[in-house]
Amino acid sequence: MSEIYPYGKSICAPTESANQNASIYIADEDGGVVSLQEHDAEAPEVFISTPWSLPVYTNTTSSIGLGGDSDDNVGVTAITWSNNRGGSGQVSPPLDSWYVPNIPLYPGTNLLTVTAYDAAGNAGTDTLTVVYQTAKQGQTITFPTIADHIFGDAPIQLAAAASSGLPVEFSVISGSASISNNVLTLTGAGAVTVEANQSGDDLFNSATPVDVSFNVAQANQAITFAPLPDKSAGDAPFALTATASSDLPVYFSILSGPATLDASSNLTLLGGGTVTVLAYQPGNSNYNAAATVQQSFNVSKIPQTIMFGALSAEKVGDAPFPLNATASSGLSVSYTISGPAVLSGNIITLTGYGTVIVTASQSGNNMYAAAANAAQSFTVAPLDDTLIGLGFENGAFQMAFYGMAGSNYVFDASSNLLDWQPFTNFIIMDSPQYFNDSTATNSGARFYRAVLP
Repeated sequence: MSEIYPYGKSICAPTESANQNASIYIADEDGGVVSLQEHDAEAPEVFISTPWSLPVYTNTTSSIGLGGDSDDNVGVTAITWSNNRGGSGQVSPPLDSWYVPNIPLYPGTNLLTVTAYDAAGNAGTDTLTVVYQTAKQGQTITFPTIADHIFGDAPIQLAAAASSGLPVEFSVISGSASISNNVLTLTGAGAVTVEANQSGDDLFNSATPVDVSFNVAQANQAITFAPLPDKSAGDAPFALTATASSDLPVYFSILSGPATLDASSNLTLLGGGTVTVLAYQPGNSNYNAAATVQQSFNVSKIPQTIMFGALSAEKVGDAPFPLNATASSGLSVSYTISGPAVLSGNIITLTGYGTVIVTASQSGNNMYAAAANAAQSFTVAPLDDTLIGLGFENGAFQMAFYGMAGSNYVFDASSNLLDWQPFTNFIIMDSPQYFNDSTATNSGARFYRAVLP
């Protein structure tokens, strides 16, 4: 029993336990009493004692009575119950020793929870797991259809439900796919069949498996084939490279042009021209064939030059001799000739005197461009003691005489080949010796002869 103290004084009421809140009474100036209560922060306690079984209680009927007690430092104001499978309600007083009859149960596991509240809104709970044991029931599986896919699509999260609420397991019946943690990964194109299973438990029979089939189409792929640089016919073989988005190997073929390919995709140039290469990937069971890609490049021929040395002067009657021009390519050189000579292959045979011009040429081939022609000329002198008229120039008849160097010659002239008159004489220093006859201008005929003194 608490006493009331005069105004301005207070005393605490006796407490039932150390954890109860203390009550304070204060007399006001009018002789009244004011009671002050400290804040209630302590949650009530609630206990399930009926039925009592740890950790799980097995029941054979479709309902159960639940009972127990509760406690709070101030007082329990309400108790509720609930079943995780469905159903809830309010517990009727008395609350310190409570009982709820006929709580509905569902086949299988039911989690029953009671919650006690105090006036401050604090709450405490207790739970009991109750298994309602019945004869095994049937169950069915709902397994939605799976849309068609394309090889390379992201993994598919599988979802199916059993009417029992038990977890569903999946397996690949046929097709290229694998399952891990209910995630289906496509490993190839074609038809895939996935089966959903629920094997049951103590309450449920196994469900009839449900199969779902869908198609996985071949994926498209593309080739990346970079342009090829121009080449020269003498360049070394080089490897062709290209990639497919599928990572499958890319193959090549020569569509046109002077080149060949080996089994390792090494391209060898055979000459000048335009080479067109085709890159292709035929696909496989998972990928469609890629669109082909062509690349073309130009191959220039190798330049070449002709080496043709100077030809020495010859004399009528000299023996035939060979021509020896060469091409930097090593290809054979051909010749054409003008002047008093004939050719047989590269052998030149003199047929008279005068100037001979020889032109060497090399027309090239697949590898080499045509060479620029090279020409050489030489003179063929007549036999010794040969006089050649060169015609009139500056009012005189010009002549060239071929003789033996160092010899002294006398030249006679005649108008009728009967009467010969000395005309000039000289020692030949270099053949031919040139001289003029200015008196021949007005002659009807003029004949010359050379005489050794």
